[in-house]
Amino acid sequence: FTRAILCGRLFTLIAKIKAVIAGRDRRLLSSGKVVLPFASLPLARLRRKGSRVMGPAEANSQKEAPTGWKRWLIRGAWAALIALIVAVVILWTSRERIAVDVIDGYLAETGLQATYEIASIGPKRQVIENVVVGDPEAPDLTIDRVTVDIAYGLGSAQISAAVLERPKLYATYIEGKPSLGALDPLIFAPSDSPAGLPAIDVTVKQGGALLETDFGDIGLSLNGSGPLDDGFKGLVGVVAPNFGVDRCRASETSAYGEISITNGEPRLVAPLKIGNLQCSGGQASSAQLALDLTLDQAFSKLAGDIAVDAKALSFGGATAASLTGDTKLSTQS
Repeated sequence: FTRAILCGRLFTLIAKIKAVIAGRDRRLLSSGKVVLPFASLPLARLRRKGSRVMGPAEANSQKEAPTGWKRWLIRGAWAALIALIVAVVILWTSRERIAVDVIDGYLAETGLQATYEIASIGPKRQVIENVVVGDPEAPDLTIDRVTVDIAYGLGSAQISAAVLERPKLYATYIEGKPSLGALDPLIFAPSDSPAGLPAIDVTVKQGGALLETDFGDIGLSLNGSGPLDDGFKGLVGVVAPNFGVDRCRASETSAYGEISITNGEPRLVAPLKIGNLQCSGGQASSAQLALDLTLDQAFSKLAGDIAVDAKALSFGGATAASLTGDTKLSTQS
C-alpha cells in the first residue's frame, strides 16, 4: 500500500514537470529562440498535417538554388554547350563530304577538269591522293599524294605548307607560246594582283616535267623544299636529247644544278653540258656552259652570267682545240 502511494506521487510529480517543460518550450518557440530537437537529427522526413520538415542540408540546398534569370542563364549556357558539341560532331563526321563540296565547288568555278581521292581530312592537315588534272587519257598534271597544312588566323584559314609527292607536269612551248593545258586559265589568267610567288612552304619529292618545244623535248626533275617567296632550295636536272634547230642541233644536252629563291627571285646555278654539237658549217665534240641565271619577281627579266668552255671545234675548215669565254645575259619580255 505504501509503495502504491509513493508511486502515485512520483507519477504526479513527473506529470507536473512535463507540464512545466512543455509550457516553457512553447514560450521559447513563440519567441523564435529555440529549434525543435528533432530538426538536427539525421531522421527521415517528418510530416504533420500535410507539412514537411527538412534537415539543414536540404534547407541550404534550396537557399542556394538559382532562381529567375540566373536559372535561365545557366540553362542557356548548357544549351549552347550542347549545341556546340553536336555541331563539332556533325562537322567532324561530315568533314570529308564538306571537303569534297569545297574542292568540287572550286573546280566548277574555275572550270578545271580534275579527279582526286581524299585520304584523310583533319582540322590542321589534309591529304589528297591520285590527283589528275586535265584529260585522264593525256593529263596535264598528276600528283600521287598532296599533303596540305592549314594555319588559322583571325577569322580566316590559309595554306601554310604543302608536300607534293611525285608530281608530273606536261607542258608545251610552241611558236613562242607556253601552255600548261588545263592549267592555263589559272596560270595565265589576267589578274590585278602583282606577279610573284606565294608565301607557302612547299616540299617537292621526286618531281618531274616534260616540256615539248619546237626545238625538241625537255625533261626536268626537281627535289627541294622551303618557302616559295624566300628560302626555297632544291636540286634540278634537265635532259634534252637531240635538241636544237634544223641547221644546228646537239645530240645530248643536260644540266644538273641548284635552284634557289631569294626575295621572290628564282636563281639557277648549273653547268649545261652539250655533246656532239652539229651546226651548218661547223661542229664541236663537246661544250660546257656554266650558267648563273636569275629571274626577277615579275618573271619578266632574265639576267646572269654564262661561261663557255668548248672542245674540238671546227668551222669552215678551221679547227680549234678549245674555246673559252665569259658573257653576260640580259633579256626582258
